[in-house]
Amino acid sequence: MPEITPLADKPTYAVVYQFGKVASTSIVAALNLLPDVEAVQSHFIGKQALGQILDSLFAPGISDYFYFHQRGQLVENIDITRKFTQLRTGTDTGQNLLVLSMCRDPMDWFRSALTQDAQAHLETMKTFLGQTSRTVPEDGDAVIRAALPAMLDEISTLFTTSDTFWDISVQSRASAAEIKEGLTPALVPFTYLVLRPFNWYRTHFQSALGVGIGELSAQDGLWLRQDDSETIAVLRYEDMAEQLPGLIAGLGLGDIDLGVSENRSTGKLHADTIRDVLDAYDDSRLREVFARSFYARFFGY
Repeated sequence: MPEITPLADKPTYAVVYQFGKVASTSIVAALNLLPDVEAVQSHFIGKQALGQILDSLFAPGISDYFYFHQRGQLVENIDITRKFTQLRTGTDTGQNLLVLSMCRDPMDWFRSALTQDAQAHLETMKTFLGQTSRTVPEDGDAVIRAALPAMLDEISTLFTTSDTFWDISVQSRASAAEIKEGLTPALVPFTYLVLRPFNWYRTHFQSALGVGIGELSAQDGLWLRQDDSETIAVLRYEDMAEQLPGLIAGLGLGDIDLGVSENRSTGKLHADTIRDVLDAYDDSRLREVFARSFYARFFGY
């Protein structure tokens, strides 16, 4: 583990800054049980990221589910960005700043993301079936069984027969036009979901912090950077139970108790069906593509 310098003797503002589905809710709850720690979580920090949320809210095709979810996120993240900026610029010197992020195996992350928001993605699946001249069943579980394997097949074929995966995962953000060619239209936003881990650390993390992940000191599943005003740490989701307590103790914040993390996807509508379909699906082509990405190689996936 990289050498950890204890934080200054004052309260700490901890931002769990990540791309979702990495147990962030449990981590924030555990951090907020520590004395003199105020913890929040965010996917979007900074004017550029907030502008992307605002743009998506006005998209004509956005579902009610994602509209109300992102509208609430916009207000929360404006407040977080303001506090974050005050601490980084020294306008507010009353607290330490701790930025904690987590990465995760990209295929496992996708499974969790898809399962947790199954009801919202169901509408995309119905649209996909209609756009590919397939029968659209009335039953939601039947829709998933008919659509999801075909959607994954189409994405897998695109990624393995063209440069689309590399273009999107290495550029700041590919335009919709760049991935429309070769994809059924309903799959364009769905493809961005699949790709989120591969470019989030560049388009969000580095953009907001001005620090790339390659600039962090790395050892044994923890990446760390510290200076007088802030601490930035990245952990692997898979190693979190082992690494996070040592990090928090090393920073002088106390003993964190993660407890039993609740799987928030369990019990979601259609979750069992999605899980069954994904378990039966041969995802070897996607895994092979993912494994060659910079993200997977850097974090050891």
